[in-house]
Amino acid sequence: MNIFLTGGLGFAGQYLVYGLLKKGYNVILLGRSKDGNSLEGRKSVLIKNNQLVNPEFQIDKKLFRNLTLLEGDLSQQNFGLSKKDNEILENTQIDEIYNAAAILRYESKHRALCQQINVEGTRMLLDLAVEKKSRYIQISTAFITGSKNGNETLVEEKFYNSNSFPNVYIESKAQAEELVKKCGEENNIDYLIFRLPGLLGDSKTGFSNSIFGFYEYMGALAALQSRVKKDEKVIRFCAPPTGAANILPTDIAAQCILTICERKDFPNPIFNITDSHPLSPSYLAETLGKLYKLPMQPIEKREQLTDETRIEKLFSRLTRQNAVLVNHCYNFDSKNAEKYLGHEVSYNWDKSIQYFALVKKGYENYVLNK
Repeated sequence: MNIFLTGGLGFAGQYLVYGLLKKGYNVILLGRSKDGNSLEGRKSVLIKNNQLVNPEFQIDKKLFRNLTLLEGDLSQQNFGLSKKDNEILENTQIDEIYNAAAILRYESKHRALCQQINVEGTRMLLDLAVEKKSRYIQISTAFITGSKNGNETLVEEKFYNSNSFPNVYIESKAQAEELVKKCGEENNIDYLIFRLPGLLGDSKTGFSNSIFGFYEYMGALAALQSRVKKDEKVIRFCAPPTGAANILPTDIAAQCILTICERKDFPNPIFNITDSHPLSPSYLAETLGKLYKLPMQPIEKREQLTDETRIEKLFSRLTRQNAVLVNHCYNFDSKNAEKYLGHEVSYNWDKSIQYFALVKKGYENYVLNK
């Protein structure tokens, strides 16, 4: 089977590459040079990272022979492929297309970029799916409902119509889902949509190469450690004790996707790959406080945070980008996913402080010191 994959050099995407290669598939990966590192150089990192992940995703290096790299960019017409790479794509039968690529930008000033990659990039991939008669798999976000109050609203595995979004990233992912639905219905293309929550480091090793979401808090706490004075009693910040911080180790999320994709019969093509028993934001805050030996005190509402200290102001500034412990407090219905998995999404995840110690170590070893 031939798989065309975008975003395979990203946090979640790399696990899809490992898993698909392990199943014996040929993977054609669309990628680009980044931060001065060539596509071949990024492939070397992909191979190196394979020894740092959950052993269930570790593969023999020989399997990387089944990985074909195409230098391209979802922001450009025809994927920005060279004549040679375009011929490879044209002359290869593609059985499935996985779109795990996305630009993670939240501010309004990045709307055009999110539209270009997350929406128009999806449109190009759907056109390819129609041309090749391929099954199409979209990696989406669990927070697709927009600005609903997650503590009061259960997010179901269905399409939502919303005109209110907390940021331009979620807006673009919602528009991309609409494109997938429309293309699938009009062209009789099989499609699946997987909605992922905030992703954490590997469940078995703690490995991560992400700086987004939950990792903003880790970066902030690492920066604060040397600045907190002994006489500063507490660092207060908003983390509702009754909230639902829906996060998941990235290897568990990828394994769920790969398992479900083995099936072919899907009356409902939408899957919430989310935790049925999410941790509270206050638990996560207190756990991080213990790991970083910082006096963290979660409070329920931002209005309670009066007379901020210099450290609290700095912490608020460092975590304002995503505010995952506040803005991602949604509750989810994952029954469709559980039906095909045969178990709850997070059934084998150890949520103890020992796991988060691994996450901290992974962040320090592979993100701060990369």
